[in-house]
Amino acid sequence: MRSHRLHLILLVVCCLAYFTTLRAQTHDFTFGAHAGIAMYKTDGDFSNLPGFATGIDIAYTIRGAIANQTALGLKIGASLSYAGANHSLPNYKEQYINIDYYPEEMDYTITSETYREHQHQIQLEVPLFLSFISHGITINLGGKFLMPFFQKRHIDVTEAHITAYYPDFWVPVTDYLATGRLEDYQYHGKENGNMANLNAALALEVGYEWHVGWQDRMGVNAYCDYTIWNNYSNRPPRQRLIDVDPILNTEYPVPDIRVNALTDTYATKANYLSVGVKIYYAFHTETRKTYPCRCVMD
Repeated sequence: MRSHRLHLILLVVCCLAYFTTLRAQTHDFTFGAHAGIAMYKTDGDFSNLPGFATGIDIAYTIRGAIANQTALGLKIGASLSYAGANHSLPNYKEQYINIDYYPEEMDYTITSETYREHQHQIQLEVPLFLSFISHGITINLGGKFLMPFFQKRHIDVTEAHITAYYPDFWVPVTDYLATGRLEDYQYHGKENGNMANLNAALALEVGYEWHVGWQDRMGVNAYCDYTIWNNYSNRPPRQRLIDVDPILNTEYPVPDIRVNALTDTYATKANYLSVGVKIYYAFHTETRKTYPCRCVMD
């Protein structure tokens, strides 16, 4: 990891040294916004679905001319973004064995019609791109750090039923308070999110920009970000999605019930993916270097 960082730093230094030697340079200070979709690609046995993503962007780009209307350079910036993501498990069913205080074994069967998890996060994004432009066509390719600093998730369960079966007595009990029941057969909960708070992503932007007025420009880019590393950790994952405790309290024989998140229960990996469109306005300037003439006068 250290060698990769060193190589990246050396590449940036070399590029900056190269750009300072060019006769013609362009400088763009851009302000814009983006909108698209975001999702987490997980290894859990459930559906990963997109949510809405949006944010505001600022950036600085320096390029050196390499041909007519063609330039290459570096782009750095920052974005403040909101991203949502969804996970779904239809027709959920789970079975396990519990005991009560006698102790008697009980076979539990938990079902629900829908089980959904909705992720919400606000994050800081810091990109570093190699930036190319030719005849208005722009390509920005590089990496991006994504750092969520606010995470919430909603868990929604509908038509949930808890059935406890006593095999010694051949007695099934469904949605009974003493053996476990979700009130109104539904659950709607909010809690802090548990996704990665540091992500390193590959990032690509492709688009077109045009002149506005004398020097400034506007542009539109399609973008794609995909994390190749993050600090998400969930090993080992939880074992039960709706977890009914054993009935061990003789004074109040009602089990505690925990409704867990799909990602916490089943996923050990979660890679962030976002695609969308950016629109921006660029304050554009150009500089040209001149060198003094060192002529021999007659």
